[in-house]
Amino acid sequence: MNTVADYKTKPFNDILKIPAKVMINEACIDFLVTSECTVEGAIRTLYDSNLPCLFVVDNEGEKVIGVISYADIMDFLLKLHENPKIMKTANGIRSRINSIAQANS
Repeated sequence: MNTVADYKTKPFNDILKIPAKVMINEACIDFLVTSECTVEGAIRTLYDSNLPCLFVVDNEGEKVIGVISYADIMDFLLKLHENPKIMKTANGIRSRINSIAQANS
């Protein structure tokens, strides 16, 4: 993996033109979750990975369909605690996202 610090001698405008894929941390590839992963599974994977977020991929592991972070999980759990009805809404949103993802496949 390269970091911006590896390019510290280059002009800033040149750094902005570096392809994003150059910055991919290969360790992240080992910590992908599918859309079937539970919140508990995501928490465990995040904890084990020491990464700030996880990429959520389709069940074939070919397409990234989202990103989940500690902040996302904490936000969801806090809102769920404050309003248990949110779980019903979250399930509806999840169904719509899955429908969109399947339609785009």
